Amino acid sequence: RSTGMNRLAEMLFVVALFILLLEASADGIVHTQQLNAAHNFSLQWYKVPNGRYSICFSASVNTSNGYAALGFKALPEGPLMMNADIIAVMGGLCNCLQVRYAVHPKGYPLGQPRLKIYNEHINITASTISGCFERDAVPPREGNITAGHSVLNANGTVMWAVGPLYYNHIAMGFHGVRGAGFGKVNWLKP
Repeated sequence: RSTGMNRLAEMLFVVALFILLLEASADGIVHTQQLNAAHNFSLQWYKVPNGRYSICFSASVNTSNGYAALGFKALPEGPLMMNADIIAVMGGLCNCLQVRYAVHPKGYPLGQPRLKIYNEHINITASTISGCFERDAVPPREGNITAGHSVLNANGTVMWAVGPLYYNHIAMGFHGVRGAGFGKVNWLKP
């Protein structure tokens, strides 16, 4: 019975989120893209009236003691998260959303993040981790680096990852090949 109630709560959250996104969208259009079927990793976005983008992602996980991460790629080389702005929603003791930057092709993303996010929300259940936030598409003026290392354009590359938490449930663990991938996103489509 609790599994059925969890599924119902997750479905209601997704429906409420979609309605909220549609109402808040500057042009009434919400874009959706599935990045991975096995982990049900999906992405939704729309442009808000202030010029930012509202972005939500969610993934199926085996436990609430895990993470789901979305990376924005500045350079198109390889599927590794190197040179990527990363948004990670972590369960466990953290139960939080973190902004990271990966400067190395492997290992924990320890670079200095420049991406500034706004209005973040997370939802973590025993089987789903999801996060929503707003970010600038491009630096609004010279010298402003809040858009991070990568801008949103018509040929965007995004990375995704899911995995367990380590070190007393506070650090992202290695996701392995099956727990990560990448996709192309046209952030500018009408």
